[in-house]
Amino acid sequence: MRVIHAQVEPGTPTGRTLTARLKLLQPSTPDLIDAGFLTALCALALAGFLTGFDDLRFAVVSVIGLLVGLLAAHLANVFRWPWASAVGLAGLAYFLLGGMLAVPQLSLWRFLPTGASLASLGQSLVTGWMEFLTTLAPVDGAGEFLALPLVLALLAAAIGQCVACRSRSAWLALVVPTVLFVLVIALGTLDAPLVAPQGLGFAALSVGWLAVRHPRRRTVLGSGRPGRVQVALGAGMLAVALAGGLALAPVLPGTDTARSVLRSELEPPIDVRQYPTPLVGFRTFSGQDLKLYWDKPLLQVDGVAAGGLLRFAVLDRWSSATWSGLGENTAEGSGFQRLGARVPNPPLTGVLNARIRVLADYAQNAGLNAWVPSLGEVAGIGFAGPGAQDHRDNYRFNLTTDQGFVPDRLRTDDLLTVRSAPLPQYSSLTGSPAPGDGDRQEDATSAFLAPTTQRLAAGDAEQWSQLVFVAQALKKGAWSDGTRAGEEQYLPGHGQYRLNQFVTGQQFVGSDEQYAATFALMASRLGYPSRVVFGAEVPAGGQIRGKNVQAWVELSVQGHGWVSVPTSVFTPERSKRPDPNQQQNNNQESIQNVPPPNPVPPPGTYEEMQDTDPASARAELPPADQFWRAFWAIVRWVGPPLGVVALIVATILGLKALRAHRRRTTGAPSTRIAGGWNELLDAARDTGRALPAQATRLEQSSLLAREDVTELAVRADAAVFGAGEIAAERVTDYWAAVAATRTAMVRDLPWWRRPLARLN
Repeated sequence: MRVIHAQVEPGTPTGRTLTARLKLLQPSTPDLIDAGFLTALCALALAGFLTGFDDLRFAVVSVIGLLVGLLAAHLANVFRWPWASAVGLAGLAYFLLGGMLAVPQLSLWRFLPTGASLASLGQSLVTGWMEFLTTLAPVDGAGEFLALPLVLALLAAAIGQCVACRSRSAWLALVVPTVLFVLVIALGTLDAPLVAPQGLGFAALSVGWLAVRHPRRRTVLGSGRPGRVQVALGAGMLAVALAGGLALAPVLPGTDTARSVLRSELEPPIDVRQYPTPLVGFRTFSGQDLKLYWDKPLLQVDGVAAGGLLRFAVLDRWSSATWSGLGENTAEGSGFQRLGARVPNPPLTGVLNARIRVLADYAQNAGLNAWVPSLGEVAGIGFAGPGAQDHRDNYRFNLTTDQGFVPDRLRTDDLLTVRSAPLPQYSSLTGSPAPGDGDRQEDATSAFLAPTTQRLAAGDAEQWSQLVFVAQALKKGAWSDGTRAGEEQYLPGHGQYRLNQFVTGQQFVGSDEQYAATFALMASRLGYPSRVVFGAEVPAGGQIRGKNVQAWVELSVQGHGWVSVPTSVFTPERSKRPDPNQQQNNNQESIQNVPPPNPVPPPGTYEEMQDTDPASARAELPPADQFWRAFWAIVRWVGPPLGVVALIVATILGLKALRAHRRRTTGAPSTRIAGGWNELLDAARDTGRALPAQATRLEQSSLLAREDVTELAVRADAAVFGAGEIAAERVTDYWAAVAATRTAMVRDLPWWRRPLARLN
């Protein structure tokens, strides 16, 4: 084990004086070589964050962290402190430097730690990795997420240098940079432009480091250095191996699988199913006689021409009960994620700058105020107004639907600057385009629509023609939201029961809610991925009122992406009233089949839409269920870090116990007693009293100045150097005395050092 040891001088129990030890701070050549290789390997590993941040500031922070971590490890090695001391120094440096490097806005004069900066850095250690993984990359390169590469660099350098300098094995030095390499890949993104340089560089540096470290423990004949021919042959073999690996890797089994990262596996922290879907409240906007939102201003929109479609909420999943905006199966995860520094893959053409002011009735509507409007493919979003900072902190974005979401809900007079490109219109399509690659609805959930779809689609036609026939057939129906006098039997909703009534009547009668929900499901059955959009047509002047609210459908079409199908394509005019015969039949049916009352109104219904309290969107849970839900939420967030700590502690204690067991049970009795003395020496090193390996047992015991240790040294010498072999019973007694002495040595330490000694 290559550790710098000071020569013990007589009469000086602790070795050389402090001045002599300070001279040892000058690193040796092997230390510099190890530090150079470790820094290069860790820097290559941390380069995997290139696509995770929007600039290269993380690289500067990483280099600073590596250098400071190396310094912490060097101090621990020179002064023969436990490796945990290097980790402690790295942790101290994290809180001292983190304010300046990661959260300067919270630091005094942008570099001195404050309570706010320390709290932010501490929170980043616990939940920062989760927030980083659930934020759409790239994240802000000058924000609080810089704490992650900083702490990884500090720990990797501190632990890696300690392992490299204290380990006898050449291979163990590669463990820390390899773990860091894998960890950065797991925390990274699916986009990896440096995968080939990283892999080849890491392999080359690893082989070179092993080649340098391996001869240190050997006695080499001759000059002790490899000759030029050996160096040339080694370099040639390495070059051939790297080139061969680069050429063969694409065709090897298993290499064609997609890159796997953690952000693809994590569930987002925001579940929009807890919020009411606005589609079920459609009649509160369309019902002129209800006097609710029909003539009330909701939004003031500037920068968009009259007739443009403004999307409030994109609903892409039907659960047999309602359409909701889950937005699953995104490129790097599922659902709504925190938006990083910019929107990934923004549209390059057709982008409009819409300036939207939130008015009181939109802000007070529990079904709308969490959804952020847009025109289509989003290129950027900005907030201004009283809740701007809260919205920026809580904003979530869905890559699949280009839908924004703010759990803290929009407020009156909030100003939104939405840069987005409207989707292509249905009328712009020519020919018979094939279905796109979007995600279709499950046919099993809409099986009740199969007969009607087959009847309307004229089965022998092409897919697109079948879809056109379905739209034309639906448009021949009548429009009613059930709010006009004499039409109360046309109930709201778009669950299976309501849609089955809609398609099995003598005439199609419903509002945008039923027509859009039905057309989207039928389009999906015909092979076209579909989703429902709840939004409004922008009027002249830009002030959107409830009467402008509509529901339309978007289809995924090959060669065009997602295409908007306006309401007018498949929905009759609102002035087209139901046939009188249809009304009479429905009246009789509604009298015979009166549904039971609902004790709790479902999310988004007429009653629920009048409740502006966000908590009303969720069912009240019993106190016991609330406790267990909160308990498991805490376990979910705190459990992984505590689990990692527990795994490290268990590994250290387990390895120590395994080593002690082998020493106690392996070999002759005298050998096992000698192993007991070695166990005592390790315990002394754990308590900070490192003893020179070249000294005798009596000399080592004198440095500890303990009578029980001196007695154990005499007994060990007698067993090892005495005539004949000792009895096995003496081994048991000796190890019992070793355990008692080790416990006493740890007990003499201050209370805060005892756990460190046991975990050294």
